[in-house]
Amino acid sequence: MSQTELSALFARRLVPSGTPILLDEAMRPVEPVSSWFRSLALDRKDAKTMRSYAYSVLMLLHFLLARETDLQSVTETDLQEFRLWRQDAAEEVVGDAAWDRDWAGIESLYRYLIRIGVVARQPWRATPPA
Repeated sequence: MSQTELSALFARRLVPSGTPILLDEAMRPVEPVSSWFRSLALDRKDAKTMRSYAYSVLMLLHFLLARETDLQSVTETDLQEFRLWRQDAAEEVVGDAAWDRDWAGIESLYRYLIRIGVVARQPWRATPPA
């Protein structure tokens, strides 16, 4: 893509300041997560909140990758085990308040994934994993 084409793309597809963009090992945006962040930014979500969500979702993605699964295949049990890992075994364990922030990001991501048709339904029962 030429510099002119890239500039035209950015002029058409505004990426608000503070929008996280997750990149893969080849420095390409990780989709659909990066589009979710753009959606949050266009809805005027606070940059600090998006940064927190980015950290939470990045850890979830790494956790799922280690289990050889992905966002589309995740189960309620995977999410329960992620919580257990975050609160008991991660390098930086978290308490209930930090987990609540993690969970808010995960819920928001799955609402987006459902809305755009990546997944058919949330991977947990109506009552979130506690």
